[in-house]
Amino acid sequence: MILYLSSLDSQRLYQYYEITGEKASALLSYALLGSDTTEMARERGQKLNSLILDSGAWTDQRSPSPTDIDDYINYLSVAGKYYDFYFNLDQDFDENVFSGTNLKNLLKMEKAGLKPVPVIHSLYTGEIEYYIDKGYPIVALGSSYATRLDALKFVFEKFEKHPDVKIHVFGTTNYENLIEVPVFSVDSSSWGTMGKFGNIAFWNPESEETDKSEYIYLDRYYHTDKPAEHHFATYYCKRLLEEYLAKTFNFTYHDFLGEGGYYNMQVVNLHHYIELEKRITAEHRKRGFIS
Repeated sequence: MILYLSSLDSQRLYQYYEITGEKASALLSYALLGSDTTEMARERGQKLNSLILDSGAWTDQRSPSPTDIDDYINYLSVAGKYYDFYFNLDQDFDENVFSGTNLKNLLKMEKAGLKPVPVIHSLYTGEIEYYIDKGYPIVALGSSYATRLDALKFVFEKFEKHPDVKIHVFGTTNYENLIEVPVFSVDSSSWGTMGKFGNIAFWNPESEETDKSEYIYLDRYYHTDKPAEHHFATYYCKRLLEEYLAKTFNFTYHDFLGEGGYYNMQVVNLHHYIELEKRITAEHRKRGFIS
């Protein structure tokens, strides 16, 4: 399984690679493309294992100037070759209908010679069956279903007779759900956002939970109103955490404070999700989803 890191930028990619020597995979949003995009594209096949593009429809759905289908087509006609795959402009998120708007955009992109990945938003209105009948090699599932195991299983059961179809699930890294289905890829921005609230992610081998991810709050950072479950100073496996930080990154608690501290937190969290990708892949192999 591939876990694409949404909103990853080249500076963090370079810092992470310099510290760990490991590559990442990234998802960029068309709605947020900027000066860093070219640099990221250059790293595809180098420090990036894979690079994909989202249309940005979710990002700009409330924007006064949402993504224009013709502009999106023009961009991909030139730059599409720099991405391993890219998604349809799915502007309609209604779960109750097979959207005519989304299908129109899909067909228009295909008529322009592009190969967009369709995004499923409606499970029970024939949308899934349409994509199966048309033989799409990759489809995606909208993020509104991403955290629901029943919805994930329903979709994957629909594709049971079509094992060659790859399925991307938007906006989730739920370990307990993702080990249950043969998902091809997912994406998440959590690696970057959790650091804003002073949290680092740690896979605690001493945890008795199936998902051993734990999130440790570092004092002196802004936190949400929700109380932190674990604090660095009082963490019950503090010694284990400190050993992990030292061995993997050569970091101590003080590396998360002051100038550059937030970016070091992002590196730790980035690594957690890259390791999570490997853990889910290993579970898929145990379950016979992949050979």
